[in-house]
Amino acid sequence: MLLKIVTYDAAGNYKGASGQLSYSAGASWNINLPAGAYTFVAVAVAQGKTFPKVQ
Repeated sequence: MLLKIVTYDAAGNYKGASGQLSYSAGASWNINLPAGAYTFVAVAVAQGKTFPKVQ
């Protein structure tokens, strides 16, 4: 499974997306954003599939 995290600010504006992430035991992911209120949306796809366009 591959994962992408999409970020929106408090006003609902698209702020960006992480690169393609894959899970492994003990993995940690960092998304650098200034302090504030955000909505995070996780999009997952099966290995070998492509992510939908998100904005």
